[in-house]
Amino acid sequence: MNTTMSAKLILLLLLAAIPLAGCAKINNHFIRDNKEHDQTDTAFREHWWNYYERGRSFADNGLYREAARDFHKAIEGRDRDQRETRMDNLRHAAGYFPHRELGVVYFKRKLYDQAISELELSLQSTPSAKTHYYLNKARTAKIRQEQRDMFPPELHLQGSSTTKTTNSFTHVIKGVAVDDTYLASIQIGDRRVPLELAARQHVFTAEIPLKQGENTIRMVVTDLAGKTTDQNLEIFCDRSGPLMEIMEIENNADTRIVRGIVSDEGGLKSLKLNGSPWKISGRSTAYNFKFSLPEGGAVLAAEDRSGNITSAALTEDKAGYDPLLHPFDADLELDPPSRPEEPAATAADMLLSAPGEASPTDEDSPIITLKSSGPNQVTYEDSFLLEGTIVDSSPVNSFSINGDPVPIKNGRQLYFSQRQQLDRGDNGFVVAAVDIHGNRSEKTITIHRKIQNIRQISSRLAVAVSPVEYVGEATHPVELVRERMIDSFRQQQRFNIVKQQSAHLSAPAEAGESDKSTAADAVLAGTIIETADSLEIIARLIDAETSAVLAANDIFSEDKSFSSLTGMLDNLAARFTRDFPVLHGMLTDVGENEVTINIGADKHIEPGMLMICYRDGLQIRHPVTGRIVGGEPEILGEIRVKEVLADSSKASLRKQHGKIKVYDRVIGK
Repeated sequence: MNTTMSAKLILLLLLAAIPLAGCAKINNHFIRDNKEHDQTDTAFREHWWNYYERGRSFADNGLYREAARDFHKAIEGRDRDQRETRMDNLRHAAGYFPHRELGVVYFKRKLYDQAISELELSLQSTPSAKTHYYLNKARTAKIRQEQRDMFPPELHLQGSSTTKTTNSFTHVIKGVAVDDTYLASIQIGDRRVPLELAARQHVFTAEIPLKQGENTIRMVVTDLAGKTTDQNLEIFCDRSGPLMEIMEIENNADTRIVRGIVSDEGGLKSLKLNGSPWKISGRSTAYNFKFSLPEGGAVLAAEDRSGNITSAALTEDKAGYDPLLHPFDADLELDPPSRPEEPAATAADMLLSAPGEASPTDEDSPIITLKSSGPNQVTYEDSFLLEGTIVDSSPVNSFSINGDPVPIKNGRQLYFSQRQQLDRGDNGFVVAAVDIHGNRSEKTITIHRKIQNIRQISSRLAVAVSPVEYVGEATHPVELVRERMIDSFRQQQRFNIVKQQSAHLSAPAEAGESDKSTAADAVLAGTIIETADSLEIIARLIDAETSAVLAANDIFSEDKSFSSLTGMLDNLAARFTRDFPVLHGMLTDVGENEVTINIGADKHIEPGMLMICYRDGLQIRHPVTGRIVGGEPEILGEIRVKEVLADSSKASLRKQHGKIKVYDRVIGK
């Protein structure tokens, strides 16, 4: 072959190697615009996992037709989507979602029917947040494309939808939302009802906090087409008992007569003297009881429509003067003290003065008496009934609790009660009253709320958060993501988050708790998968003793901003809290190494859950009111759920500190 022919042949071979239309297959790699688009971690040998890995690379680079072909090839080799599948010749396990990824590819190609079909197949095999996300988007796009959403959603509440009256601190709203296509979101007040996947019908329950007085709870249901239904629920919250005034007590030979007025802004329900009723109506009524004072006295009690009760005791005075109202058997004192040169005005003097008259020279402040054993009290309860009386020789025209005015009618002997919510630790209450002459007095009481050991965060499931695994190029610092994840779980107040140490999993308890280290019961392992246009977080709660996966959750978004990441982590923590409700129950059978509890499948109990076994301790009774204010229980040990039945569960004894018996109680760890 001469030199000229050799040169031509070489030139022809070089021309043949030039990619046509900018694309070529060189060394088994897909090249477009001088960029490699089929990056894989291992050599491509046409195994199903090779096609899946290359398909994802194609999809990430926008080569959707090529990606679809590879996902179909992968499905031919292994059809089922799985959270963990052995790949790379069975050397490692990873998530395998060919139907999901194929559905996403179809969605981006606007082939909505095919997208929905593939995503629903993925959902049947293994639900995932990414599947939910794109199935919602595909259904939305199809509805809008076909314009087949005809009606807005419907909202039906359980029970009456008219104005409700309650004395509770919260109100539980139950109902069902329905739509002719798919529901997208349900908002009840400031609470968003979890709705991960759009549905045609959703039964919901939401507990909403209430403030004193009128509460308007707005409920908004939205479907995938953007149509909304807006409805309000009016709830009147009344935690104040009726205001009761005793204007006069008349002493006759054989009988007593007590006169006065009782009123309540929310409406009265009943007024009774030692069980004998007085006819009442509306928000205010006058009464005039004629009775014989029995031995031990009588009780005058008024109840409002919300169930609040105010009461007063009528007793024979020990000093021998006319029958007098002695509020709660407490000592009556003037606050502030009277001037030394003037005798202190007593409640008896004030009560026996002419009703309705005010002394023009009154310089004495109202007398405030609280139903308590002193200015400082301790309780285990989450609320406290603040009760008392205000007595003055002149009408009292202003009354407040912690600065909040209480509606009153001018009166000289006023009895009140109000339920107050308690925070952990000290709760201060200041009761103030001013009469028509401007004389002011106040009374202060401090209620210290203690939390039982079994209800403190230190007694909940101890969880160590392992370092976050990051797949892809991290937009946010990995350690920052882990710290934000820890914050999200702590805010839920469900788990005792402990730190990972070198030899074992333990950490100091939180401020205010025991200083002892706490070994981890479980480890939270998180993985973040980041692509050019999405962020996916997968987390598993793994039992530290058995290595079993107790729960797994994931979250997906196309918004990779830090604010979006924060919301995703909060959502993730809320899902684990939902998976681990703090269940309460009782032992119904106790064997040598196994117990039975009265909590079944309907209460969301799962095998592997840990529970604390305890016995109610000595109940503390308030020395004045006689009410039980709680006590510290005796912790007997821990149990682990083994088998869940319809209405009960079997559990094994894990730790035991004392003799466990039938009827002992359990609480979720």
